[in-house]
Amino acid sequence: MTKICLITDSLSLGGAERMAANLSVLLKANGFDVSLIALRDDIDYEFDGKLYNIGKYLSRFKWIKQIQKFYRFKNAYQKVNADCYIDFRIRGRWLMEYMLHQFIFDEKKMIMTVHNYNIFLHLPKFNYFYKRYDNCKAVISVSEAICERLAKLYSFRNLKCIYNFYDVPKKMSIGKIESFKEFDSFVVAIGRLNNKIKQFDKLIEAYNQSILPSNRVGLLIFGKGNSKTDLQQLINESELTNYVKLMGFSNSIKSYIKASQFLVLSSLNEGLPMVLIEALALETPVVSFDCKSGPSEIIISGKNGILVEDQNFEALTHAMNKMINDKDFYGTCKNNAKTSVEKFSSFEVIKSWDNLINKS
Repeated sequence: MTKICLITDSLSLGGAERMAANLSVLLKANGFDVSLIALRDDIDYEFDGKLYNIGKYLSRFKWIKQIQKFYRFKNAYQKVNADCYIDFRIRGRWLMEYMLHQFIFDEKKMIMTVHNYNIFLHLPKFNYFYKRYDNCKAVISVSEAICERLAKLYSFRNLKCIYNFYDVPKKMSIGKIESFKEFDSFVVAIGRLNNKIKQFDKLIEAYNQSILPSNRVGLLIFGKGNSKTDLQQLINESELTNYVKLMGFSNSIKSYIKASQFLVLSSLNEGLPMVLIEALALETPVVSFDCKSGPSEIIISGKNGILVEDQNFEALTHAMNKMINDKDFYGTCKNNAKTSVEKFSSFEVIKSWDNLINKS
């Protein structure tokens, strides 16, 4: 049985982390021996396989903590002794990455994934690392736009695009979700509460300018992060406490997406936003900026949602209004949603992973 190890910063909060968890389940279901190494003790997502959680009981002192992590990681990596390692981490710190490549990684077994259009989150800005990545089993981007950007940076011989995937049961009933007396229906936004990237603060302002509050359509924001206090303060100051709710992390997130009018994405940049794919797979239309990268590879504007001019928040408000006002348009988007993302299904994507892992 082929042994696969997934390396991730955590199993909580982010899209890359959620993809690592989802892939562990998919690989296990397809006959692989799966392990995971998580660097932080944040475990929220469902996963499958043996977990090496090296983030527990670390020192409070930064340098001691980094040394502990390095040696714990080395021990876990060697103990797993996998045939293939798939790295989902943020890899921007050049010194740590140098140490890993010099003293731990067997590069011929490594698959380095790039999940953001800001590629230097996953690849330090030094030619040394470009050559190291080129020696790996593969460099995987999650969108064609990321793949093109990487190709312009360096002539990687092992560069390939494999999309993120969704896995929605054929029959799904709406689980238990909270009822809200303040509004009749709601839209959802999902992601790490980081206003610099996800821009939920600007989304709240755009929502406040829309017709949604006056039509008793609420806004539910799901996620955890450092901007929570600032967002709650903005909600209070805007007198939107009855209409905008910070929902935190929820195990019932798919039920909320399924029950929502539409999902909205207001990010500055992305990789391949899973929330768009999962919403459409659940027959929920989407509204999203045409940001770099991903949304334009998912959304067929006017068919399954609305692709909005990048960073035009006035246009984002108009798009949300159209979803509420134009019933025929909304119905078309809803009817086309599920079939529009068939290429992102786990059934299709596992073929690419299987071919890559078993490639000599």
